[in-house]
Order: sequence, then C-alpha cells, then structure tokens
Amino acid sequence: MAHKKETIPQIAIILGYGGATPFVTLAVLSILFQEHFFIEALIVYAAVILSFLGGIYWGVTMNNLSRNDFTANLKTNLCISVTPSLLAWGTLLIEDLKIAITLLSLGFLAQLVVDIIGTKNEYLPYWYNALRIPLTAIVILCLVIASVFYGQQ
Repeated sequence: MAHKKETIPQIAIILGYGGATPFVTLAVLSILFQEHFFIEALIVYAAVILSFLGGIYWGVTMNNLSRNDFTANLKTNLCISVTPSLLAWGTLLIEDLKIAITLLSLGFLAQLVVDIIGTKNEYLPYWYNALRIPLTAIVILCLVIASVFYGQQ
C-alpha cells in the first residue's frame, strides 16, 4: 500500500474541498434565507456524498477482491460499503429534518471511523485520512449548524 510519507494528490485536494463547497454554501443559505429548499438541498447533497464515500470502499474492496480469495473479511467489507448508501437513502424518507441531519452526521462520523481503520490496516492510502478528517469535520459542522439555526429567525 502507500508509503506513509506519500502526499495527498493535488487533484484529490481540489475535488475534495470543491465537494465541500456545496455543504458550506447550502448551510449558509439555509440560515440566511430560512427557505425549506436550502435545508432540503443540503440533506440531499449530504445523502449523495455519504453514498459516494461508501462507494469508494466498495471500489477498494473490489480491487482487493480481484487480487485475493473471497475471504470473510472481503465479504464484511462489501457489506460495510453499502451501509452508507442505505442510511443516506433512508434519511431522504424522514420528514423531520433535524432527525435526518442527525442521522447523516452520524453516518459521516461512522464512515470516517471505517476509513481510519481501513487506512490503519493499509486498505486505503495513508494520505486518505489527512483528506477525510478535515472534510468530515466541515461536513458535520455544516450539517449541525444548519440544523441548529434553521428555523430560529
């Protein structure tokens, strides 16, 4: 796997932080304008990105699967990889926006834990945590702030 001194690829930084921009924008807009549309758009975007993060784990697992036997560990990893998508989809069906945001926030936190373990086990590149930790902090902060301040003006 990747060497510990490996730096984050520039394109991953650009795309990662670019992908965080809608979180910040929608959180700010939902607070400033108190429009239902913005908080719902934030929830939908969060669900899409959480699904994407699970998809990354699926891809890494499939890559490892192509090089190894179909072990119990690989089966577990495939199951883990679809969990974010199922959680994200479920949140879209919840009418209480604060509950949906809470579940999404917990989903992002849980995915980060999975990613940290995956990196520790050399399943993911070493630099991945250096990207994911601050991005997850931004995402959760945006979700929580939007949830707390939406509807209070």
